[in-house]
Amino acid sequence: MTRQFIPFPIFPPYAYWRPNQENHFPTNIHVAARLSKIDPSCLPFISTWYAHRYINWIAHNWNYQNPQLQYYSCIHGLEKMINWSFANNLSLLDWTRADYESYADFIRSPADDWAIAGKQPRFIVSPGMDYRDWPINPHWKLFQRARAADSSSEIDKNVWKREIRCVTQFLDFYLKDVGSTRRNVASGKLESLVFKASQARGGNFRRRDGLDLRKAS
Repeated sequence: MTRQFIPFPIFPPYAYWRPNQENHFPTNIHVAARLSKIDPSCLPFISTWYAHRYINWIAHNWNYQNPQLQYYSCIHGLEKMINWSFANNLSLLDWTRADYESYADFIRSPADDWAIAGKQPRFIVSPGMDYRDWPINPHWKLFQRARAADSSSEIDKNVWKREIRCVTQFLDFYLKDVGSTRRNVASGKLESLVFKASQARGGNFRRRDGLDLRKAS
């Protein structure tokens, strides 16, 4: 990280997601407040708005039997990309190939302070309070780490591939949406990253919805 930064959730829980019905994004006032504190050069509001558009677009391809799981998988990938960009004073929409490679390496071995051993809710829910007013849970983290004496901070290679696929698909969507002829910086194969052999049989990071990514396909 180039500066101290505390990641925060950006998208609503599935039950409060309203595809193609919101006139503005984000609707949560605390998320909006956090975005307003990000360096304007990172394009915080426009970046998250395009990510929001991407979710609405890709949702048409989700399996109707488990849209909730696919929603969370999608937003977790986007939130990692967006928060990493903010932490490094970058605009996600203007990533270079070097930025992409740095992110890919970060995802392979996330920073310890971006992970937590137990599951935490994204927001603090109070009865009778509208989602727009829910405070952000200060204990929430982007990565969930299993407790194990011999555990490594490096994630499983297949999990890493899933995260990288999210980058490629989002940037493809964005470039086509704005009519850009710029090459997708995530389209080329990464050759430089090396994974520990022990991780081929399982990693110690879990998806933020609590599902063990080692068992995901």
